[in-house]
Amino acid sequence: MHLLTSIFLFIAICSNVDHDIQVAFFKINQEQGKITCDVIFEQDDLISVLEISKEKSAENKIIDYVADHFKLKINKTHYPLNFTFAESKEKHIHLIGTIPNFNKKVKNLVVINECLNKIEDHSNIIEIRLNKEEKDYLMNQDRTEIKIKF
Repeated sequence: MHLLTSIFLFIAICSNVDHDIQVAFFKINQEQGKITCDVIFEQDDLISVLEISKEKSAENKIIDYVADHFKLKINKTHYPLNFTFAESKEKHIHLIGTIPNFNKKVKNLVVINECLNKIEDHSNIIEIRLNKEEKDYLMNQDRTEIKIKF
């Protein structure tokens, strides 16, 4: 599954043509006492759903949107992700979310993801790298929540 995810990511990022695959990527991992979530969106998808322009002033709207539509519950506790705008490059928007000062072992994880579900046939690929395990999931309008035990 990891190979398939990598191939989709490569195609989505390297392609300079209009994209036929409606997909966003979320990579969750734990490192150096924090949980991080790297997110990559197609710029046109966010512009369409949020009805915004490509101006820098839209960064806060994008961050607010992702914070409202992507949530994590770790060990039965909701933790807000602090998102920052990393970059907008070659038709893609990259955000980084963090949960600082998280030194606990993740025993269970609930991912709630409703990002870009207004787009027909849109999917979110979730890559989880926790506790020396790798798990990949596909989320969409029909699957907005996944529950994982480690």
